Amino acid sequence: MTQHVSTKADPREPLHPQVKVLFDMFLALRPAERTFDPMQMRVQTSAMIPFLNAEARAVAREEELRIPGPAGNIRALLFAPENTAGEALPVLVYLHGGGWVILSPESHVKLTKQFAVGAGLIVVSVNYRLAPENPYPAPLDDCVAAFRWVRENAASLGGDQARVSIGGDSAGGSLAATTTLRLLAEGGKPPNSVLMICPSTDLAMQTDSIRTLSPDDPIPGNALHGILPRLLRAGRWAVERSVSQPTCRRPFGFAYYLRRRRWHRPSPR
Repeated sequence: MTQHVSTKADPREPLHPQVKVLFDMFLALRPAERTFDPMQMRVQTSAMIPFLNAEARAVAREEELRIPGPAGNIRALLFAPENTAGEALPVLVYLHGGGWVILSPESHVKLTKQFAVGAGLIVVSVNYRLAPENPYPAPLDDCVAAFRWVRENAASLGGDQARVSIGGDSAGGSLAATTTLRLLAEGGKPPNSVLMICPSTDLAMQTDSIRTLSPDDPIPGNALHGILPRLLRAGRWAVERSVSQPTCRRPFGFAYYLRRRRWHRPSPR
């Protein structure tokens, strides 16, 4: 069903009408988040997909790929821009967000098409396995397998094997980082570059943004805390029990953030 939204701003309403519709959709997810009902969350977010992808940019080529993975084929969507020069294009392997539990390549069609057309690159958006049915390391295993396959087959996709990058938003940003670390740990070549959009990188979930912004955030911090125990199953270890027994260490890599148009490198803790 098509939803028509007014674009005329109301001076009494601080949010743009189109933004408010999306914000209200996220607020409707809160009951499912509090009880951690993945199926309800997926049904509700699926209804948002037409709105999220409204006015998506046209691409020259769209394909559905089947990539060999550790538990069967991994589905992926490929978007490619016009390539009049006929040159091999850079490639971005994209990992969608959604708290490792919801969303899919379809929910990110508008964003990934924007990357393809705006940056002039081929985007391969990966449908990795979701928790809680597939706990860690299943999603990471899929992402690593998909990235390796895309790089090995870049030429057949119209891409440049030397310019294959990885990226993602939120949980996908975290997976982009951990995929890179896995490749390095196994002695492999890292991606050409890594794009992380609001990545989840703090297992303790004690950052200032979670503590101070949660009451006004459509995805509250307590919902994120409820997700963690269901994502990780590590034998006898209760990974959420104590941050004094970390499963990963911050100094292993450096995060970069943009502030006032200048890059800053946080000091190792």
